[in-house]
Amino acid sequence: MAGKALAAPRIGRITLPVLEAGDPEGLRPHGRYDGESYTGGDLSGRVLDGISFSECELVSIYGHEASLRNARFLDTRIERFNAPVLTAPGLVLRDAAVEGSRIGSAEAFSSQWNSVRISGSKLDLLNLRGSVLRDVSFNDCVIGELDLSGAKLTRASFEGTRIDTLVLDQAVLEHVDLRGAAIRGISGVGFLRGATLSALQLEEMAAMLADHLGIRVEG
Repeated sequence: MAGKALAAPRIGRITLPVLEAGDPEGLRPHGRYDGESYTGGDLSGRVLDGISFSECELVSIYGHEASLRNARFLDTRIERFNAPVLTAPGLVLRDAAVEGSRIGSAEAFSSQWNSVRISGSKLDLLNLRGSVLRDVSFNDCVIGELDLSGAKLTRASFEGTRIDTLVLDQAVLEHVDLRGAAIRGISGVGFLRGATLSALQLEEMAAMLADHLGIRVEG
């Protein structure tokens, strides 16, 4: 990455058509839903594997222990989604926005995210192991643990975001801007190649880097 200018995430604006009101109770696994708005539904415990939304809006949805395995959200906006536990491996987000949401544990490993903005949200655990993320931004978020083990990130940023634990073991990073993140701990510090840090962050990580490289610091 030396000598290459840092590239910012390329995220377009989501422009939705006039939406029809949809009934959250009518959602079914592997169903395809286009141009609909869902507000105030309770999807707790529902199995909605393989469901697909295109040009939709989901607002104030409660989804504790919902299963969204291989679900697809395309050109879709999600606002105030609340789920203490969420199962969503293989999740596909493309041209999507998640705003003002609260998620406890999200198992979303092996996911594919492309042109995604997460803003004003709190996630206690976000498991994205083995995922492919391209053009993704986190803005004003609080993340307890962000597990990116074995993931590939291209053009990602974290503005005004706190990450208590960042797990990077075997991750591949390219144009990943961490300067806007307050990171309390990193696992897999040896896989930071391809990330951009501030001078202050580098100073704070000096002890971890020295330990990783087997350098003894004395005096």
